[in-house]
Amino acid sequence: MAEVVVVGSGLAGLAAAYEASRHGHNVTILEAGQKVGGRGTSINMGEFPFNTGPHLLKWGGPFHIFLNKSSKVPIKGRRLDTKMFHQCLKGKSWQPLALDTDSIKSTGLDFEKRVKLMGLRRLMKKAAKKHPEMSFADWVMTQPPHIQSELETWAMMTTWLNLENCGSLSFHSQQSLSGIWNRGLLDVKFGWAELVGRLLAILDRQGVEIHSNAKVERLNIVEGKVRGVFIKGDIKIESHNVILAIPSHLSQKIIHNSGLETTVFTKLLGQKATTLDLVLNGTFLPTGLSFDHNSNILSLVRHNQDTSSIAMMLVHPPGKVTTKMVEEAEIEIDTFLQDFALGWSECVVKRRLSKQITITSALLRDQRPTITEYANRGLLLAGDFVESKYILADAAIDSGLRAGAMLGNNN
Repeated sequence: MAEVVVVGSGLAGLAAAYEASRHGHNVTILEAGQKVGGRGTSINMGEFPFNTGPHLLKWGGPFHIFLNKSSKVPIKGRRLDTKMFHQCLKGKSWQPLALDTDSIKSTGLDFEKRVKLMGLRRLMKKAAKKHPEMSFADWVMTQPPHIQSELETWAMMTTWLNLENCGSLSFHSQQSLSGIWNRGLLDVKFGWAELVGRLLAILDRQGVEIHSNAKVERLNIVEGKVRGVFIKGDIKIESHNVILAIPSHLSQKIIHNSGLETTVFTKLLGQKATTLDLVLNGTFLPTGLSFDHNSNILSLVRHNQDTSSIAMMLVHPPGKVTTKMVEEAEIEIDTFLQDFALGWSECVVKRRLSKQITITSALLRDQRPTITEYANRGLLLAGDFVESKYILADAAIDSGLRAGAMLGNNN
């Protein structure tokens, strides 16, 4: 019998399994699909990793620290510097973000507006210190229009969140200053599959078992306590503790099927996107990270000699994404490429469209469940939807590590 069953082999599940195993527990991971890694998967196309949409590792964040400590091998990639951020405000012209004197001069704004841009970083730090819990969106709306667009781009590039979905002023101030100004965004050279591969190698050395095609349908509850799970085929797997490390809607379904309350999941909106990943012959779009305000499309671009790798993302509003919304997103992406990468369709080496992927299972303003919502029953939660001071991959890793550590030592 396994002491701990971790449901899900995404980043949260792998982190939870690592930490529980490190504390001496016998751990088994159950994965419903054939492949492990969740959304942290990619393939390599020559010199380029082929992820699902833009993927950037936060330098100094929980995932980065976890990888450095656990694998002890430096992560190869490029840290985006201030010259690698661009935006398009109108028309078809890219301009660098207002991060230095030269880029601010190139905006063509009058002197007074340029001075305002030069002091923007200091202004935001001061405001975040004075009003840390103020809504970032509310603060942005108090600024002049040319400042609003700059700040909206900073938020999108560092958190993948539209302005209306942003969190507190202190949170976005920290994300923007560390990510954009301090070269805190790492474009991993070999893609996220390489990072997941490192974690799998570590778990293998620790003796953690991973079973794919093992879809968990409900929990095994004995006298009010969770004592394992039932996988497809009504096969029972017993354990002392269970960690659900799968997306919020799947966790909710399993808990509901087990006869437990699921009200903690009802206020989670999350956010989805349509993504297009391309490898093209030829040089298209500015290298680095770009945001087009007209289409709301974010692009991460690499160039290697005469080849381009483009990861594009159009974020949908919170809530249910309809077929019509996806179709409109596809048209918007195609129009964007016709405007900014004329002739791209004749240069395609590799193309992958993902009509609807989950960027985050919970927004910053959502009432996230805690890891310990069901702890009295022997069940813990992990994932990017769980309460955390982080979002995206960092939230998944953070919650997984904390869930694994909560089981305590078994040495």
